[in-house]
Amino acid sequence: MATDAAALISGNLQRIREEILELAGDREVRLICVTKYAALEHVRLLLAAGARELGENLLPDSRERFTQLVSEGFRFVRHLIGPQQSRKLSQIPGSFDCFQALDRMKVARVLNDLLRQHQSELDVLLQVNISAEDQKSGFAPKDIERVVKQMREDCPQLRIRGLMAIPAGPRTFATEAEFDRETRRSFGQMRVLFDRISASHPAAVPFDVLSQGMSQDYRLALAEGSNMIRIGSALFRGLEGK
Repeated sequence: MATDAAALISGNLQRIREEILELAGDREVRLICVTKYAALEHVRLLLAAGARELGENLLPDSRERFTQLVSEGFRFVRHLIGPQQSRKLSQIPGSFDCFQALDRMKVARVLNDLLRQHQSELDVLLQVNISAEDQKSGFAPKDIERVVKQMREDCPQLRIRGLMAIPAGPRTFATEAEFDRETRRSFGQMRVLFDRISASHPAAVPFDVLSQGMSQDYRLALAEGSNMIRIGSALFRGLEGK
């Protein structure tokens, strides 16, 4: 029943917000609700429960879903959270408020040109391959400061707001304790990198977002100073079959 689904979603959202307050203290943490696998009716219930920022990664699906929700009167910040092929970048200008997975200079240059044609700018987060995984995209940690400097010079339509990372998942490790230890170490390395770049970033565009932590590891991310977490499955827990 719709009422049951609304209560479940609202309860899940409230529990996560309470946990953020408990773990982050006075630090402001933005919650990105990842809705790519959720039915549109459940996304509507999530927004009605007070969600303010949504994230999806599939194009053109995410663009179409967000456009539909906006046409229905919902207001929220639109995040594109996954790396994108160059041929799909033309779908980004005007359809998203933040691109969270800028992972290559080629993509940055193409997107910058598209935004210039659109006469607009876009907040972006640079994806860092913090665990050095071959199958995962992103800039190497050792290159990120150089990349930030180069992108500032070459891509003025991109507002570089911070960094994003997805450490290695639980299946990479033999035990839960090893996963917790190595994940927290990766999050700590990201915090050091973020603080170093933030200290030298021009004041005109705040470098103020450290996006790391998902349903499986957001508690560890918050412990290491993350100020943006991306939560999907935990928001819709209990909805199976509804």
